[in-house]
Amino acid sequence: MSSALARPRHRYIYDGERDILWLAVSLLAAIVQNHPFEQGNKRTAFLAALIFLNKNGYDLTFPDENAKLADLVLGLAAHTKTEPEVVDALRAYIVEFDPPDGAKAR
Repeated sequence: MSSALARPRHRYIYDGERDILWLAVSLLAAIVQNHPFEQGNKRTAFLAALIFLNKNGYDLTFPDENAKLADLVLGLAAHTKTEPEVVDALRAYIVEFDPPDGAKAR
């Protein structure tokens, strides 16, 4: 689990990745593909990515498209979707907001 949690930081520091959606999807993929839990890896991965986005002042808006979101996460788990494909699919749904405390965790 620690390697999965470290992946966004690694991409930020060593790869110079600054796109918050790319960083969130890298976290999602790392958890899904590392299978750190006996059950609930896909749910945990999605929630971790969503919390990561929220802590950095972003959210995903999915109006009645839960099936599409599930397909993306399942695709990452089955290796039928790549991280770039998931980033491209989610790009239209990311929105920026000001966190209640006024500070982003960047």
